[in-house]
Amino acid sequence: IAVVHSVRVRHLPYRRYECMSLKSYVDALRRHLSFSRQEWLGTVITIAVFALIASFTQWGGETFDASEGIRNLFIAVIIVGSGVLVHHLAQKLTAIQLGLKAEIKLWWYGLLGGLLVCLASNGAWTVYLASGVFIHHVPLQRVGKFRYYAGVWEWAKVALSGPLANVLLAGFVKTAQVWLELFNPVLVDQVFTFNLMYAAFSLFPIPPLDGSRVFYASRLVYVFCFASFVSYVAMIVLVGVYSYVFALLIGLASLIAFYYLVER
Repeated sequence: IAVVHSVRVRHLPYRRYECMSLKSYVDALRRHLSFSRQEWLGTVITIAVFALIASFTQWGGETFDASEGIRNLFIAVIIVGSGVLVHHLAQKLTAIQLGLKAEIKLWWYGLLGGLLVCLASNGAWTVYLASGVFIHHVPLQRVGKFRYYAGVWEWAKVALSGPLANVLLAGFVKTAQVWLELFNPVLVDQVFTFNLMYAAFSLFPIPPLDGSRVFYASRLVYVFCFASFVSYVAMIVLVGVYSYVFALLIGLASLIAFYYLVER
């Protein structure tokens, strides 16, 4: 006599496996939140060149002043260094949360191009193009993910977290200065301007910049992100309003318009 038992298998959604526990995340941070020697070298070179570009017109007035220029260069290193490190750390943290490892590579063409533009315009134009993020598959951290191998959406999420971190840093520093008056207004304006400009140039859809990762994943998402950022800056410059909500609403309207006029 054969007895057949029916087994009911309850399907568990994939999202259940995608949530990384705190213990696993801390362990992943300990293993993968680090900069290699090549990454540190590229970051130091980027900060040095960006600081030189940012302080190019601050080496005295009509006459050259070495002491004033060195002091302004030192301040620029601190401002630029904080923005670049926040940018790269956000990308590495996002990659770890997705079960990946982010690697920052220096883009020499963009860095030298920005330096040449600064020299040709005598400091009137500033261009901040420096690096691109590359992600690597970590087999142990990707176990249980809906899609085991990383795709274009993972690239987009990691890349977009860098410019987003710069925008949030700029907004936080500016808000703290306006409401609490904790910082020097001149330094706050420099931090605010650099972070917004660095985020804007990073969103250009030129490989290997961050914007190219988002553009290849979805043109609609890229339009939403870029329009939100441009509207945020435009409201600050034209009206003097600092509002993430209005910027996101304008980005959403741009997404809808792009879909009906172009994408569809």
